[in-house]
Formats: sequence, C-alpha cells, structure tokens
Amino acid sequence: MIVVDRIEGKYAVCEVSGGGEIHYLDVSLSELPPEVKEGDVIVKTPSGYSIDTDATSARKQKILKLQNDLWE
Repeated sequence: MIVVDRIEGKYAVCEVSGGGEIHYLDVSLSELPPEVKEGDVIVKTPSGYSIDTDATSARKQKILKLQNDLWE
C-alpha cells in the first residue's frame, strides 16, 4: 500500500508498506492528481498515480475507530 505521508515542495513523501516492511518514496506532484492530500492511498498506473478512494476511506475509518477505542 502506498500512502501519502506529507507534501514537501514539489514532492509527496509516501509511505510504502508490504511484506512487513515500511519504506519511503518521493513522488513528484506532477505524477499525482491535483487533488491529492496527506493520508490518501495511491496506486501506480501506466500514466502516473491515481487515488484509491475506497482504500483511503477504509483506512480513515479504521484510524477513526482506533482513536475512538482509545477514549472509551
């Protein structure tokens, strides 16, 4: 899974996870949709990257549930 961690200048710093390992990848903003934001899950396409809205939504819901569980 590739998640936009933060945007720095002309690059999105992305967290790439898989196989139990996490590493970071700098992706040029010119390869990403203009509406990309921190926390979005992105997928590589032949023409660059696209936002996986379903995975982004599921990830946000999971994080929200974890936060709510902390306060209960």
